[in-house]
Amino acid sequence: MADHGLLRRAATEREAVSIVATGRQLIDLLLPADEDSQTALWADRSELWAVIDGKPFQIKDSASDQPLVLFTEGLGNLALAPDGESLVTALAVAEIPSAWEHLYPPPFAADPYNVLHAGKQDLKTFKGLRLVSRYTHVDLRSRTVRWLSDAPTGAAAGWWAGGSAVWSEDGTAVALPDAFVVSDTHGSVRPVWRS
Repeated sequence: MADHGLLRRAATEREAVSIVATGRQLIDLLLPADEDSQTALWADRSELWAVIDGKPFQIKDSASDQPLVLFTEGLGNLALAPDGESLVTALAVAEIPSAWEHLYPPPFAADPYNVLHAGKQDLKTFKGLRLVSRYTHVDLRSRTVRWLSDAPTGAAAGWWAGGSAVWSEDGTAVALPDAFVVSDTHGSVRPVWRS
């Protein structure tokens, strides 16, 4: 079902003299959600819900009190821990740091589609397939959200791995496919995240 807040925003923007389009996807500007009935059909926007002790609830970030929104990449990397208390997923970032443009180039220099561009991303879109994300750990009980790295997922820069996040049987580590790893001060890398 389409997010009513986003539909209201589209209707309000249609009546406005001008709007700020920075960080917005061209398709959202050309085919506003309130005018294009197909938008909801092609949307990949989902809000995260969980069930603990038989009670369903919407997951909101405890720091911002905003619902956690998942797009295609987050849905494909949604991995519930064996104890059911936490999960790992990929969340779109509100702003792409300028350092990422140089640190994480695409596999082919001439690739126009997988180049990271610093700046804000519109996380209130219906279609987030092209949004840059990074891996995140979500504690379902405390609703705390923690970034697992200071890097985008590999898919965001065109480095496709074709796998999804997987927890170890004991729930103490999770393998993150297509994740950029950063060397620590001793030159070693962390191929998995450990709790």
